[in-house]
Amino acid sequence: MTLSISTHWKVLSRPNLDWLKCLSPKIFCAILMAAQASEGTALAQDLSEYGGSFSLGGRIEVTTDSRERGISNTANQPGARLVGEMLHSSGVFAEIELTGVDIDQYPSGQGLRAQLNGGYRFGSPEGWLFELGAQHSQFPGASQSGGQGYTLVTDEMSGDLIDAKLIPASVSFNTTEVFAGIHNGPFSVKYFYTLSPAFFGISGTIVCPALPDLQDSISCFQRDAQHSRGSDYVELEYAPRLSKSTTMIFRLGYQRVRNWEDFNTRNFAVELRQKWRSLDLALALTGARSQRSGAYDIKRSDNRIIDPTKTTLVFTAGYAF
Repeated sequence: MTLSISTHWKVLSRPNLDWLKCLSPKIFCAILMAAQASEGTALAQDLSEYGGSFSLGGRIEVTTDSRERGISNTANQPGARLVGEMLHSSGVFAEIELTGVDIDQYPSGQGLRAQLNGGYRFGSPEGWLFELGAQHSQFPGASQSGGQGYTLVTDEMSGDLIDAKLIPASVSFNTTEVFAGIHNGPFSVKYFYTLSPAFFGISGTIVCPALPDLQDSISCFQRDAQHSRGSDYVELEYAPRLSKSTTMIFRLGYQRVRNWEDFNTRNFAVELRQKWRSLDLALALTGARSQRSGAYDIKRSDNRIIDPTKTTLVFTAGYAF
């Protein structure tokens, strides 16, 4: 039996075809594979020569907001997303995800996120099903400016601080995680662990210079741990099927950001999914709460503040091919 592959994609908040220029040949080829998935039967037969059988597919979605773990990646704006996926009969799977992100939220980049994930599923779709894998999120060109400490100038006589000059530094948002999941019927639990030095850019390089008080900022840089490697996320999901084409999903998650607990979040989602002809429709109420209010706020060039964690109703329409 072919296992279904669940995908988690982000959304284009400011449609701009220029992001296509930054795709590597490998990513571009993967998109072409997804776009030609309608010829999947013949292709699967060719691939079967290498042992087992392959299933290829893809999906295009439009949505009113792109949410991951309850937090918007598009500053609460609408957009679209694209996914390509491959599954081997052995249980090996791979997915590629291309999505736009808000350019104020992920500055200096191409407004693009490319996410690759893959791994291995084993067990029974009708009983206990397990999965192990890894995923990498790449934000081409995107980085956030900060510092790696201060050059302090003190008075030779009194020792009082006269001036402090920030030593410039930057950090990327690129993040690599490993994950494990357990599924049984409508119940599932999934766990992610961060291997990257900075969990989506969160580190002392960004946090310390942003503190309004200079002494607090200096003390922040003097902490032993400046990274967020070892951050983890756990998600519980209950997805009962109401009919052959209708599913209700209840989801709770908790994100722990190591060494920077202000960014810890709790998130939820209540979602109704309906398959109608060739379309997959979803309506979800979702949001998140950070330990420190405003920790994920986005500042616009006109000084407007956007809260990407606020609870909102999200509508999504997708077409699988």
